[in-house]
This record gives sequence, C-alpha cells and structure tokens, in this order.
Amino acid sequence: MMNTEVNPITQLQQTSSQFSTTVLRRKEVRDKTGLSNTSLHERIHDKTMPPPFSLGGRSVGFFEHEVSAVLMARAAGQDDTQIKALVSLLVDKRKEFASSFIQRISA
Repeated sequence: MMNTEVNPITQLQQTSSQFSTTVLRRKEVRDKTGLSNTSLHERIHDKTMPPPFSLGGRSVGFFEHEVSAVLMARAAGQDDTQIKALVSLLVDKRKEFASSFIQRISA
C-alpha cells in the first residue's frame, strides 16, 4: 500500500516560492485556531506556533500561511516535536523571503 500522508515540512519546502503575504491580527489568529489569548501566547512561547512580527508601534501580525501550515500539521497528527521543527522552518523561510524581497526591490 502506498503512503499518501503529506508531510507539511516537505510541502512547505516545495512551495516556498509561493508565500502569501496576507497578515492576520492576533484576534483573527485566535478565531482561526480557536485558541484563547493565553493558549496562543503559550504556544508561541513553547515554539509550537510561529511568533508574530511587528507591524509598527504596538501592532503585531502573523502570516496566514504560517498559521495554516501549523493547523494542517496538527490535522495530520504531527506531534509537538514535529510542529516545533515546522515552526522553526517557517520562521527561517520568513526571514529568507523578507531578505530576498528587500534585496530585489533595492536593486
């Protein structure tokens, strides 16, 4: 029998050039995930949810594709160790994408 299970990390690596820049605010992330503010903060702290980034002032945002990737990994039955690896990869890809984008528009 063929294994049809999709690994979210592999899928992310294959589609890294297709990042969405849709930004969700904290309330939207809570609504999408069903997490309370405290639970969201705990997951960010224990690295099972990507951290927000500054939008300026006291505003923060989350990339929608990062939140969706974590939710899909959870739906696929990934454990916390696998989720932490995914979050680490997401944050690394975020930084690479931002640096690449800034270099392209600065050239």
